[in-house]
Amino acid sequence: PLRLGLHSGAILAQEGQLPQGAVPMIAFELVQQATEGSVQLSENSQRLLAPFFDTEPEGVLSSLQAAQELTTHTLTAERESETGTALRPWSADRPMVGRDEEKTEALTAWGKAQTEGQALILHGQAGIGKSKLTHEVKQAVRAQGALVRECRCLPEHQNNALFPFLTMLQHHWGIASTRTDEEAQEKLAVGLKAAGEEVSTLLPLFASWLNIKFQEQHYTQLTQTPEEQKALLFGALQRILSTLDANNPFLLVLEDLHWLDPTSTEFVTQLLAQLKGHRLLLLMTTRPNFTNPWAGDLYEQINLETLPEEAVGFLVRATLSADSVEDQAIAYILDRTDGIPLFVEEMTSMLKESKYLIEEREVYKLVDNIEDQSVPSTLADLLNARLDRMASAKETAQLAAAIGREFDYELLLKASQKNEDKVLADLDQLTKADLVYRQKSGQGANYIFRHALIRDAAYDGMVTAHRQSIHENLGKTIETHFPEMLENTPMEPARHYAGANNHEKAVQLGTSALDKQINISGNLEAIGITNQVRNWIECIPDEVVSTEKKLIVNTKVMPAVMTINGYGDNSLEKLVEENEQYMKQLKKQKGFEESELEDHSLKTQWTKFQKEHWTSNGAEAEKIGTESLAQAIQAYQEASEKKEYQRAERLKVFMMALRNMLGQRVWFNGSPEGAIQLHEGAYRLYDDGKDVEPMRAYGVDGKVQYYVMASVPYMTMGMPHKAMRMVNDALAYAKKIDHAPSTTFAYIHWILVYYKMGDLEAVINKSEEYFQLWVGKPGEPFATNFIKMLYYSAIGQPEESTRIIDMMVDSGQPSAISWYMHYACCSYMELGKTALESSNLLAQKHFKTAYDLIKKYLDKVVEIKEYAGFPFIFLTMARTIHFYPDGEDNPVESISYFLNQAISYASEHKTRLYQLEALNFYLWRVLEYPEQYTNQEVAEVIDRMEQLIHEMKEHPEVETDIPYPQWEKAMALIKRAYYKAA
Repeated sequence: PLRLGLHSGAILAQEGQLPQGAVPMIAFELVQQATEGSVQLSENSQRLLAPFFDTEPEGVLSSLQAAQELTTHTLTAERESETGTALRPWSADRPMVGRDEEKTEALTAWGKAQTEGQALILHGQAGIGKSKLTHEVKQAVRAQGALVRECRCLPEHQNNALFPFLTMLQHHWGIASTRTDEEAQEKLAVGLKAAGEEVSTLLPLFASWLNIKFQEQHYTQLTQTPEEQKALLFGALQRILSTLDANNPFLLVLEDLHWLDPTSTEFVTQLLAQLKGHRLLLLMTTRPNFTNPWAGDLYEQINLETLPEEAVGFLVRATLSADSVEDQAIAYILDRTDGIPLFVEEMTSMLKESKYLIEEREVYKLVDNIEDQSVPSTLADLLNARLDRMASAKETAQLAAAIGREFDYELLLKASQKNEDKVLADLDQLTKADLVYRQKSGQGANYIFRHALIRDAAYDGMVTAHRQSIHENLGKTIETHFPEMLENTPMEPARHYAGANNHEKAVQLGTSALDKQINISGNLEAIGITNQVRNWIECIPDEVVSTEKKLIVNTKVMPAVMTINGYGDNSLEKLVEENEQYMKQLKKQKGFEESELEDHSLKTQWTKFQKEHWTSNGAEAEKIGTESLAQAIQAYQEASEKKEYQRAERLKVFMMALRNMLGQRVWFNGSPEGAIQLHEGAYRLYDDGKDVEPMRAYGVDGKVQYYVMASVPYMTMGMPHKAMRMVNDALAYAKKIDHAPSTTFAYIHWILVYYKMGDLEAVINKSEEYFQLWVGKPGEPFATNFIKMLYYSAIGQPEESTRIIDMMVDSGQPSAISWYMHYACCSYMELGKTALESSNLLAQKHFKTAYDLIKKYLDKVVEIKEYAGFPFIFLTMARTIHFYPDGEDNPVESISYFLNQAISYASEHKTRLYQLEALNFYLWRVLEYPEQYTNQEVAEVIDRMEQLIHEMKEHPEVETDIPYPQWEKAMALIKRAYYKAA
């Protein structure tokens, strides 16, 4: 086995002869001391390699070439991301300039992390010295024997979920250096086991995120929804990160937050929320353009400013390794660089290399005619000037820059016109110039530009035609030689084709990337990709092709926009209007037949209906829905007769989605029986084996839709247990088919039904189960607000429910507020009843708040004609007046009026459960306060209750034999009435 010894120093060597002297002799002595398979370092070499490799103290070497013993070290491992640092090797070991206070503050945070987790953000513009300060903190932490692990964000991976964290783990577990999927799987299993995780459950999950293929039959099948899988992954990832060094405190660095992907942002949100329970310092760096989504109390921030003149002088002297530099030269550099450390270093080096800064009598000074010279005035110009002096290596640097800040060696080689020896020589030259560094070892080695500004300079320095040619070449190279990249990350070749002005090809691949995100419920990513693809479409000169592409992309992204932004969002309305315009243009420009545009037309009509439905334009929604359904039925019959089976299937799927949503609108408009007919009709069309995937285009699943939307009318008509069975079936099926929007709707209706049955514990538990999947995370569905309103009411925080109700109404989406306002008012009233035991003043405050809330929105509910909500909203009005009579001139008369309204609408709609609830309260009042009612009024209420009970008992489907709260209360009240009468 190989043994190596490394020592560094100056030598004198002649061509064709081995180097002589103390330096090579000490290196040879280190070889003799090294054990098999090890690398021994002198302290000089260890100091140079410290930024890039982990080392351990080994002992001392008594050398004949040195006057005293030399400390030795053993090289143990390459650091997973240090090779991408923005520091030069010689600047890493140089004392830091002008950041002593900031370093002290960062190390204070590290001290606190010994007992309680801390988070610190280093904030400043590019080149300001974030990397140097981070390096100093890392060195100080390592000097204490603590573990440091690093995660780096890259611009090319802003849509690559969890890239920085998973890349770090790949290196930490040794997966990055494996050559086969079998090896990678083995390393992954070992890593998970060492972390104390359940390998059989988590290995398939981690493998799918790390693109490792494995034999599924050996492991637990993943049956969770994408959101549940993500929650499982987040939980495991957080546990793994928090115990990277057993239970010892450690430093976790996350660099360049401005390139953080949305899923990593979500994960960091969760990590920060629970950081106090772990012993680690999360040190993050970012530029000012990063929009921070985290609460200020979760982290501390250090803002790095430009260096003052004194610090610039120190940095210039350190760069030149000189003791003396003229004040005029320092002032010149400060004026040109604004005190930005990276710019100071590059400007100083360039001035020296170009002979503009010369040494005379051990003092560096500017040449006399410096103002007449073409000195680059910007950092980009400086970096380009350096590249210009590198001859053929500049071409390789530009090809690499087109790939990205991080570039794969194999892709670079395949795309290059040069042979491998020449490419390696160019990379060697770029590496020696400190412009790029090799980042990984083993198969799949890649390189990274030392700083993003260096990559930008190389890229921006290309003329347009040359840049386009390079991108075209890269796109074709990926398609020809990298099928996995083409399949897994189609936006990469799409980006290159766009850079080559081949926008049709870019749009084709970008649309594939959009499909991938929609299929895994990556809604935020889908919207982001759509925006990029739309920009490319605008560059397609053929107007017909451009219009058709825009129509396709709009149609695909509509469900994602609905899920994220809700139905009242202006962007959704804009998509609908654009699609209608595009279809008109295509019919006119190219003579498209109606059937050719049918799929787009159906989905646009669907979105238009949804918007009108959820923004409570009930009459318009029912009109659009009814007309669209009639057109679809006619087209379906036509397609079936012509044996156009694919078209018939598409129409069937549309009819399922529309029937269910139209059913809800019909119910809102006061006809639960009509709603159930529509729901049942939709369910009869559903085919488990065929319809799961096609239904995703409408953002819902037909079977889940049927279960959840029919459950509430069934419940209100007096079949609550049937409703409970339906919402449980809905939730189970939504999880089975891995569909996020359907899962969200299933949770909403499950919670609604169980809330109505009075099971607050189940409501709270199920809400919190859902919140684990989404709340506070990027991509949180807008519909989560419905669950939040119910949850806050259930836990006695109705002020939060009220805040969301106000937001929903203000956003133009007041649909269904009568239900949520009802529960918020009930929550206030429960708080008031509890407060009566200790403080009548506080109780009255809660009762008045409930009264004011319902008074505020009662007219709105009536205005939007949400008839299905009238019975219980009028009942709620009556109850609030009962507890807060001061708001009415004649409270008893008002209570009777609203109760009679509630009973009348419930009777008309045949919503027997609501009728029963209203009569329960009415009967309770006449029994509790007989002095407020005449004997005739009491008799009428009892008679109405008896009639309803008889009707419900006689109805073949109404549930009266299985107890539920409203029925039990009615039985108790009627018994009390009979007893009192007797």
